[in-house]
Amino acid sequence: MIDAAEIEPLQHIREVARAFVAAQYGDEKGEVEIVPGKLDPRLRMPKCDQDLDAEYSASSSRGGSLTVNIRCNGIKPWSIYVPVQVKVMQNVVVLAHSVQRNRIIRRSDVRVEKRDINRMHSGYFTNPKEVIGKKLKRSVGSGLALSPVYVESPLLVKRGQKVVLVAELSGITVKMAGKAMSNGAAGERVKVKNLSSNRVVEGLVTDSGIIRTN
Repeated sequence: MIDAAEIEPLQHIREVARAFVAAQYGDEKGEVEIVPGKLDPRLRMPKCDQDLDAEYSASSSRGGSLTVNIRCNGIKPWSIYVPVQVKVMQNVVVLAHSVQRNRIIRRSDVRVEKRDINRMHSGYFTNPKEVIGKKLKRSVGSGLALSPVYVESPLLVKRGQKVVLVAELSGITVKMAGKAMSNGAAGERVKVKNLSSNRVVEGLVTDSGIIRTN
C-alpha cells in the first residue's frame, strides 16, 4: 500500500484548478463562483516534487463549463483533467411581466435581477435605460433576461415618408422638405431626397420624421 504522504491530495489538485480559473476572472465584474468538480476518490497520484502546473484543455472555452489540465512535471510526472463550473452573477435587465410582440418597452416592464451571465450567450443588458423605448421583436414571458436578439429600435422614418431635413449652415438652422428613401431607426443613417432640389443626400435619423444632414 502506498503511504498517504506519498500521494498528492485530491483536494490540493482541485484547489490548484480553482486558483488557476480564479486568476483568469480577476477583472470580471460581478460575483464569481468557481467550483471544481469532484475527482474519483480511488485516484492515487504520486506526490509531486514541484509546484503543479495548470492550463485549460484544448476543448475548453471561456464560459460556465471548463476543463483544466493539472500536471506534475517532476520526477514522477502525471496529468489529470479537472472539470470546473463557473458562475458570474451580475445584475441584468429582465422582464417584470409577460410582454407582447411589437410593444414599446416602458420602465414598468422591466426590473433588474442577478443572473449567471456565463449562460447568456446572446448577450444581456445591465441598465434599464438600454432597453426603454425599444420594441420587442417577439412575445416573451415574465422573468426573461433581455438580450439584443429580443429588441430593436422602433422605426422613426419609413421609406416614402415625407420628412423634415434639418441642416446647419454657418450657425443657421435650415429646414427643408424631403422624402425618405429607406426605413430608419434613431441613430441610423438613411438616404433622403430633397424635394426642393431633387438631390439625394444622406442624413441621421434624430426623431420621428426628422433627419439631420451636414
